[in-house]
Amino acid sequence: MWNKKIFIIYHDETILEDLVDMIFEASNEINIANKFTTNNDDVKNGRPYSYYYLSTVELNKAIKNNYVLYVLTNNYISTGITIDDFYNNDIFILNYKEYNTIPDLVFNKHDILTIWIDSKDGKYKDIFNDIVFVENRLEKVNNEYFLKGENEEIVNTILNYLDENNNI
Repeated sequence: MWNKKIFIIYHDETILEDLVDMIFEASNEINIANKFTTNNDDVKNGRPYSYYYLSTVELNKAIKNNYVLYVLTNNYISTGITIDDFYNNDIFILNYKEYNTIPDLVFNKHDILTIWIDSKDGKYKDIFNDIVFVENRLEKVNNEYFLKGENEEIVNTILNYLDENNNI
């Protein structure tokens, strides 16, 4: 586990499975954060991340104690990442809404690299406002931009960034 964190943002989940496999092949020391869900039916293990169950009572306590990195609620079902998962993992795979929900304070207090993977497939129509917010945030934070299919370059960037001995 490193002190540095990497947020991988995307809009097309189909691009993630091969990338995650390549990350795990490159290093068995890298941890990818799981997400919680308040819906027991959504609990799953798999790629690119898993969901575990968190009751609404536990979630409400976590929110009250500022113990969530972010939480999104849709149709009475909440998902997110806890602060504990944030501190105990290296990589966080986030869609644009999840990424945009993370407070600026997190970026100001931690060494975070955002990797934006763009597939340039025209699926931006329904998420235009999310893209605008992402672009505005990226002007202020460490980031790298990649196109779909550049997995080898992405993995090399991740390894170089997490390497404490690398000054790049």
